[in-house]
Amino acid sequence: MKFTAILSAAILATTALAVPHPTVRKSSHHRRTLGARNEQSDDWAGGVTQAGEGETFNNVAGTFKIPDVGDDEDAAGAVTIWVGVDGWSNQDPVVQAGVDIVRDDDGDVTYKAWTEWTPDPPSYIGEGDFAFTAGDTIKVEVHVEPGSTSGQAIFTNGDESYTADFSGSAGARGHEVEWIVERIRGVEDTPDTGNLLDFGTIDITDTSVAPVIAVDMKNAQGGLGATTALDGNKVTVTWQSG
Repeated sequence: MKFTAILSAAILATTALAVPHPTVRKSSHHRRTLGARNEQSDDWAGGVTQAGEGETFNNVAGTFKIPDVGDDEDAAGAVTIWVGVDGWSNQDPVVQAGVDIVRDDDGDVTYKAWTEWTPDPPSYIGEGDFAFTAGDTIKVEVHVEPGSTSGQAIFTNGDESYTADFSGSAGARGHEVEWIVERIRGVEDTPDTGNLLDFGTIDITDTSVAPVIAVDMKNAQGGLGATTALDGNKVTVTWQSG
């Protein structure tokens, strides 16, 4: 999905330092159905659970280790890892929080946490409020009541945690929850190549509910960029190609 709207929701919990955000973040994918168990997406890999009839979700959580993507200056690119409520059915809003890992043309790698309430663009959290690097194990949670236009994200890294209040113009639906590794495009200081950094394998564990739909990411050549395996409350995403 392309987001061009002006940011209308800022992080309010404590005085988070806002840094520039990409003009393109959450990418489009094909609409899915409740009965699906294995799917493919242009830019998503991970797990999804859809609510049953008459049910809704009001939170999502997952824990994962930040991958080491190396410092190859000849292969700029990015990857983002996030958890979210709604979005699988291609309807705004997606209420989500996660982390970006970006390697620029000089091989320098940056790590940024963020929240986003689509269709508004993301708001980044300054390193002074929440810092992490390769090898850290972090937990990300999103809490939002169906119908509400405000929610809360909680980031935890060891003994350190940060809570961000964020909001949007469209009310949450609570129809589905996701644990996603995504190819991102148009990120600041990164050529808009859509290059998916080699993240190896990412395990998203202790998911708030057990994912039931495994999503594999396609690449531009018609093959797979990343594959997904589900095992109880764990989502395992493995890089295949950029």
